[in-house]
Amino acid sequence: MSIWFIKYIFWILDVNEKTGEVLLQAEADYEKETKLIFLAVPTDGSLTIKVTVEILDENDNTPEFPVKDINLEISEYARIDTELVLPSAVDPDSERYAIKKYFIAGGNVNNVFRLATSKLNNAMYVDLVVNGQLDREYRDRYDLVVEAIDGGEPAKRGRLNVHVIILDANDNAPEFLHSRYSAQLTANASVGAKVIAVKARDADAGENARVTYRLAENQFNTQGIIPFKINAESGEITVDSSPLNPGTTFELIVIAADHGVPQPLESTVFVTINIESSSAGASKYDLNIVWLTEDGSARINEDLPLGYILARISVRDYGSESLHLKGVDSLCLKQTDIPSVYLVLVCGPIDREVTPELHIQFSLSGSNEDIILDHPIIVEILDVNDNSPKWNNTEFSVTFNRQSEKQPQSIYRFIAEDSDSGENARIRYSLDSNDFFDIEPETGILFAKNEIDCRIGNEITFNVIATDNGDPSLNSSAKVIVNVIDTDSKPPIFEKSLYEITTKEDAEISTCLLQVCFSILLLHLLYKKSFLSY
Repeated sequence: MSIWFIKYIFWILDVNEKTGEVLLQAEADYEKETKLIFLAVPTDGSLTIKVTVEILDENDNTPEFPVKDINLEISEYARIDTELVLPSAVDPDSERYAIKKYFIAGGNVNNVFRLATSKLNNAMYVDLVVNGQLDREYRDRYDLVVEAIDGGEPAKRGRLNVHVIILDANDNAPEFLHSRYSAQLTANASVGAKVIAVKARDADAGENARVTYRLAENQFNTQGIIPFKINAESGEITVDSSPLNPGTTFELIVIAADHGVPQPLESTVFVTINIESSSAGASKYDLNIVWLTEDGSARINEDLPLGYILARISVRDYGSESLHLKGVDSLCLKQTDIPSVYLVLVCGPIDREVTPELHIQFSLSGSNEDIILDHPIIVEILDVNDNSPKWNNTEFSVTFNRQSEKQPQSIYRFIAEDSDSGENARIRYSLDSNDFFDIEPETGILFAKNEIDCRIGNEITFNVIATDNGDPSLNSSAKVIVNVIDTDSKPPIFEKSLYEITTKEDAEISTCLLQVCFSILLLHLLYKKSFLSY
């Protein structure tokens, strides 16, 4: 026995020499000593008595994390169930008032994280576990609040702020702003003259989003090597040799590549360059095309009505020539009261999902039907939100294990498809009203948000709804049948971990001392709570 302990006993306790009463003369601290043991020596010479004073604990300590804030980094490629170690909280109280659980109190958008705990040497450790799909382009950080709760009544709580930074993975290829590019160029264009500029964007960050451009190698046309070059940084295409052959059409393949590692991602686009014809008699003719679209370019919406006027064409030095439109059935020419002026009209259905671009050619011919001038143009079809999301099934049957330890439990991932493009094809998921399940809007992952009582039954039915991001938006729904099963049923759980009762020393045999209540989840049980007497 140390000298400190002896001094501590005499500082805490006092013994009345006359009555033998042991008195507390200072505040005892369970966290310093749980027992005080000393020898009482009677003054009458009788036997020495060993006295043990047990100090009962009170819940006078709050769980405390070693730090208030912690920063974690994780790749958006991290798989579900990937674990990140969190610092454990400490509570010096006894086992009764020790830390009983951890939970995420805030910031867990779409329940993308959950906690996993384990016990070792009476200490509870906690890990942060990935519970849903991470997407840096959707959310690049999560500010979570993790709380440790002890066993007191009322419980005391310790708080840890967890800042999770989602690191970018190179999961997005560059995307060109247009599905195809086209340009007109004179045959005598000088070297270095600008032809057209292409542009691609990458939704990633940093080097994963830095885009450079190049022409596909070994490109040729019937006249030989392609006489153009491209600026790797700006995407500007310029003339590399001159003069150019009149009436020639060049089809270039431009590659946009990001700088992601270990493997850059690439995408391609076609660029059509038409060299103006200088054939006999053509030099005195010219087509002046004015596109009556919002931006004045050959880009039209797919929902234009029949008879809609797309463009106005004027033929310079018009005589007895005639202008024709070739290549498509959905567009046609109408000559106006002024013979040299034509209108381009919509004369048939246009569907971007069937044909994303129209390859048309204006041909000017003389009285003997000889072609005087050919003018090819590519018309880009712009998407409108005319398609609602489609399901591959009208009804889904999924299984949910009521007894799973994972809460919230990922059950199923729904996927709908939309044949539109861009925001019109971006889908968000939702459920009609129910109290048991929720769905991540971006990923379509279904999970249980509450514990399901066995009295609910073995089958829960609701609808899952897919809504696109168009304006106005379109949606469709499918029926979901969740079959609820029980496997690995949990043992009974008492409502309290400790019961204290008082009874008389002369209580009769068979006297009921205590009635306890426990919860149990078993199939076909009519009542959740049962009562046992001991």
